[in-house]
Amino acid sequence: MSANSGTCIEDIGSVDLGGTDSGMKYQAGAPVAQRPELLKREHYSGRTWSSCSGTTNCWYGYQPSNSWRYDDMRVNLQRGSSYSKAAIEFLVKCKTGADSNIRVSYKEDDRDYAAVQVWYNLIAKISNPRSSSGWPESRRRNYHNHAKELTIPISSDDANPVFRMEVSKLSSSKTAKLEAQITVNNVKAWFDSCMEQKQAHSQCMQVFAAGNKDLRSDNADMLACLDGSTTSASCTAWTDCLDNTPGGADTKTTLENVIKGVDNLALMQVQHETISKSKWTAGTDCVGGAYPACEDLSRLDVPAFSCTCYNDLVGKSPSQIRQLACPKRAMCCSWKESNCNDASTYTLTGSIPGQFLQVDDQQDSGKTMLNRSEQASLAQEVTEEASLDESLSGKRCA
Repeated sequence: MSANSGTCIEDIGSVDLGGTDSGMKYQAGAPVAQRPELLKREHYSGRTWSSCSGTTNCWYGYQPSNSWRYDDMRVNLQRGSSYSKAAIEFLVKCKTGADSNIRVSYKEDDRDYAAVQVWYNLIAKISNPRSSSGWPESRRRNYHNHAKELTIPISSDDANPVFRMEVSKLSSSKTAKLEAQITVNNVKAWFDSCMEQKQAHSQCMQVFAAGNKDLRSDNADMLACLDGSTTSASCTAWTDCLDNTPGGADTKTTLENVIKGVDNLALMQVQHETISKSKWTAGTDCVGGAYPACEDLSRLDVPAFSCTCYNDLVGKSPSQIRQLACPKRAMCCSWKESNCNDASTYTLTGSIPGQFLQVDDQQDSGKTMLNRSEQASLAQEVTEEASLDESLSGKRCA
């Protein structure tokens, strides 16, 4: 990796998940990898989460005109809008160091009428999302204006290494706003190379650098792009990259099969097919509730497959992928009802995790999070199931 006139570097100051451009730059004398394309974006209206883009009612990258300010991520949930929440997710799919962490920070003046919640490893990290009291004060020098800063250790052993941050309105008559900086710290240059380049699997993440394309976060849009149903500018950029990278044709087929195998609703939107709901029993065959209270494979970050586990799905048809996932009891009932046959047609594996961690979130009081240590043990039953779990849960390169 090189930065600043071709200087070869091993250590980077951080991976910055904000801004509008992708590339290497220097901040405070240290090399920084700016990677807004690694984030998935979505917003919530009524009872439904959907992908989003743009600067209204969705997270977006911002590059300030003042050189002394860092690039960041921002969100504006407009008053009167039906969208009450917006979220970003980041999948840590590459090996980290002993002291690696994700740092989230914001200033009091940059938060208006907004509740803020953060998860990592599907565990809530903020105790009081409706106020700033649940956020630790920043201890960094010269970080003024009552800054709040949360540091989350990350490890190659984390069972489900997904960072999620949600902003929700505190009042429907007010616009909720937040400006936040999100960085991955104490990582080597090869961590960024693994996260970003992915040339071994030809997934061309760099074309999503602008961070304002629905294609990055929407399975239906990706499926339509991969099967040739649409020829939008962002789709053409992605498929051109795939077609001109070794192995790209196989990657396109694999990604298309994965989406068809885990997201019947996306398949229905693209191919106008109807689906029949199956019958499953919550607490026995599957987990009741909705993501992130349980596993929902339709929310899989398809372009961000982990490098070692990706190979386990190459050559498998949509039905074969579905047959591997449907028997798992840890999946959401809502996902199984839309994507699997009735429970009686499968030999179920694993047990329903019995302990839940309640999230202190008055804005969404029914939300719970699965105990990851129990759920992770379900993946150890047979080799093929373990490989699928690593692929679909986002475990990293070895």
